[in-house]
Amino acid sequence: MSGYFSFQKLITTTIVKAVYFLGFIILSTLSITLIVWAGLRLHDANIARQLGWRYVAVGTAGLIIGNIVWRVICEFWMVLFSVLFISPAIANVCPSCSSTSVSARRVVRAGSRKPFRLYTPVIRLTCSK
Repeated sequence: MSGYFSFQKLITTTIVKAVYFLGFIILSTLSITLIVWAGLRLHDANIARQLGWRYVAVGTAGLIIGNIVWRVICEFWMVLFSVLFISPAIANVCPSCSSTSVSARRVVRAGSRKPFRLYTPVIRLTCSK
């Protein structure tokens, strides 16, 4: 709980992950529903053939491209929140240094990479003065 009140733990990444999962489920469900609905209407000949195949194409595009675009949007927000979290740390390293003389280097510990998981990188800040 102390990490929460001292802002050492970010809750926005957890919220963005939850919003991503919810959006993924909704987008996939709606796309699959559209594909199945159009397929059933085409089978029963209740819809024009060209229109039915357009619905199937839109549903398939929503399932594939829509989920990729949704993932990119959520990753953008996670990167944005990470930059907003790291920026004050860079400024506090050496208050007398200008912002251009402070360098940040991302350090990845051996074996710490988990496939298909977002992680917060460890940052080491140095002052050149």
